[in-house]
Amino acid sequence: MKSTHRIRRTAGVLLAAALFFSFYAAWAEETATIVPAQLSMAALSSKPVVEIREKMFIAQFNDIFLNLDQYMDSVFKYQGIFGDLSGSDSGPYYFVYRNSPGCCGADGVVGFEVIWDKPYPPERSWVEAVGTLERYEEWGNTYLRLRLASLTELAERGLEFVTQ
Repeated sequence: MKSTHRIRRTAGVLLAAALFFSFYAAWAEETATIVPAQLSMAALSSKPVVEIREKMFIAQFNDIFLNLDQYMDSVFKYQGIFGDLSGSDSGPYYFVYRNSPGCCGADGVVGFEVIWDKPYPPERSWVEAVGTLERYEEWGNTYLRLRLASLTELAERGLEFVTQ
């Protein structure tokens, strides 16, 4: 009798786990970060748009970096702080980022390096960046950056420090 009870209990746990994962998969599909959107830029209009939102900002970037090949043909749209994060002997390296927790407290940043051929806004401006990812080589290393299609300075700022 004990072994029958264990089998039923184990089967119940496995069934509950299977139900959880099937519901989770359905939820994840419904809440995927790929959001259909219309862009006026003709070259980007046929690509999926990934809108990185304020809530789950860090989690969305983590997903992009962990599954990079799935996102390389996407258009990215997000808001953040514009800045030059170059060191004193390098650069310029322009980024659109938000502050985040880091190794020593609140010293992390999350975002993409950005590049384009037009004038950049002032440092610490709040901007909306739209563009596509590209890899580039420098000093024997491969890096990732967002080739901008637009960079719009916004009057209303969002959260500068994100935690999730």
